[in-house]
Amino acid sequence: MHKAEIEILTKNGRKLYTKMHFAPSNWQEVTRADLFVLAKTLSAQNIAIQIAKHLLAITLYAIPQYILKFIPESRLYNLTHSIQFLTEKNELQNWLIPYIWFGFRKYYGPKKRISNLTVEEFTLCEFCYEQLAIEARLEKKQEYLNTLVAILYRPYRWFNILDDVRANLTTNGYEKRAAQFSTLPSVTKWAIYLNYEGCRNFLIKRHPEVFKKGEQSGAPSSKITPWSKIVESAAGGKFGTLQTTEKVNIYKFLSELSERIKEARELKAS
Repeated sequence: MHKAEIEILTKNGRKLYTKMHFAPSNWQEVTRADLFVLAKTLSAQNIAIQIAKHLLAITLYAIPQYILKFIPESRLYNLTHSIQFLTEKNELQNWLIPYIWFGFRKYYGPKKRISNLTVEEFTLCEFCYEQLAIEARLEKKQEYLNTLVAILYRPYRWFNILDDVRANLTTNGYEKRAAQFSTLPSVTKWAIYLNYEGCRNFLIKRHPEVFKKGEQSGAPSSKITPWSKIVESAAGGKFGTLQTTEKVNIYKFLSELSERIKEARELKAS
């Protein structure tokens, strides 16, 4: 964790304020509260970038408003610079929002590193995520954001719980939830978006053979990855039909796909 001791003195040298403040020094130290601070900054799209960074630093370090006028600009710059990693590539691997409440119902999210997502879930999530990156219209962005949350968060499964407490994913189910989640607080949805982004970046880093170079750098792609076609072409082998392949764990699927790509390259080189 970053530490910053802030001491404010009066003109005659009397201590007006002295306290040690803390902020995360890397993505794995980010807490649920920190994530919501980031999401609030992300959703405030009309704020200038530099001002947003200052506000982010002030909030994460929990600096009271009444002492801000006493803090030199150079000190604020140093505090802002210390959390620079948060404005660069998202490397958050922990799943910090295990569930959400909507009305009187509880909806459960995925595990750490989205480790229990199926191929079908990942395909749908990636479509929403990539559309959010290229969509300019605010109304459509909200639709994709609602759908992303609706795919990830589902009611409790009361039977046959193995690796996932969430109910099975159905098209009718997530479309209905997406419509309902339109009234979910925007900051909650953007926090979930950021959490998903960090976990997908972990997958990209772990399986570089499968993902394009543009995606490896964390930069949003101008094209939508044809995951449906990729899954369809991979079906019929180790994981069986298209329907059974879609239910396979995304980590197992990507590992198999990585091996196929490596084998194909070796054959081509020989």
